[in-house]
Amino acid sequence: MQEESEPGFPSPFPTIAGRKRVAAGNNLSAKIHLPGKPAVSNGTWDEVNQVTTWNRSINARESPGIPDLLYAIWFEPNQATQQKHFGKVVLEEWDLGFYAIWYAGLNEEERSTWNKFLGQLEPGNAVGKLKEFKGGEPFRKWADFLLNRLQPSN
Repeated sequence: MQEESEPGFPSPFPTIAGRKRVAAGNNLSAKIHLPGKPAVSNGTWDEVNQVTTWNRSINARESPGIPDLLYAIWFEPNQATQQKHFGKVVLEEWDLGFYAIWYAGLNEEERSTWNKFLGQLEPGNAVGKLKEFKGGEPFRKWADFLLNRLQPSN
């Protein structure tokens, strides 16, 4: 019997909460090829094949109405750009993720200011320009972070 959402009209959505939506014994399998091991995932990483896989049993009796969430978070630094401006990769892993979140939160004017500043950096002048940078907030924290990566304290 097809479920009805309004009297006489079949529901376009599956039943949720408390009723069987799919037959027991169904399985879900998914995989994604990645450039490296994810920083965080609820899948299984296969180093040899560079793949994260998920295999789930879909059993409505175990979790009615609550679908599985499959996730993997990874970071891919733009090595060529970082080499061009810093002489090495200075943002990777979670630092790159936090930087990307910060950058996405900049307004258009702030993003333009930051991009213009970064565009001037080269391996021979990056340390000096980062020390001299007068951008203030919201830039100072990341300028200091980059400076520390280029010139770590002993």
